Amino acid sequence: MEHEKIMILGGNSGKDIILGRICEKNVETVAMEYGNVHHKKQKLHFFSVPSPERFGFMYHVLSKDINGVLVLVEDDGLKPGELEALNLYKQSEIPQVILAYNGSKERIPPDLEERVPPDLGLKGNISLIYIDSMNEEDISRGVEMLLEKIDAIKNLEQTRAYTVI
Repeated sequence: MEHEKIMILGGNSGKDIILGRICEKNVETVAMEYGNVHHKKQKLHFFSVPSPERFGFMYHVLSKDINGVLVLVEDDGLKPGELEALNLYKQSEIPQVILAYNGSKERIPPDLEERVPPDLGLKGNISLIYIDSMNEEDISRGVEMLLEKIDAIKNLEQTRAYTVI
């Protein structure tokens, strides 16, 4: 069974909602939140930091061997600690999917795209989709998109390995 380690950034209440909607088991401590789920032939492990202002250092601890990042952008945007962590992941070319929402699709503010930091570079390993945080299908679509990106990178690495041999 393959294991994928996924970091969730942003959206304080949104992280709890997403972990609750997609994970079979959740554990919350003062410095981190964790959830997991069996998905096809994979076990997905989700990690998040509940308060980046206080526990920003945990991003470095939890980032070891990370496969992908889900970024939640609520109506209040990303916090400074989350932006710092996001830039760390961006530099390492780890696949990322940005889930932008404001409670429900009907209430997405027209300027939400402007609230996504412009230097994210929405291309290549980073994608942006709009979701309703209460809709399990929307959340699953974001996770599936991230898993496809992770698989694409693994396939590319395998191709490179065969080319070198």
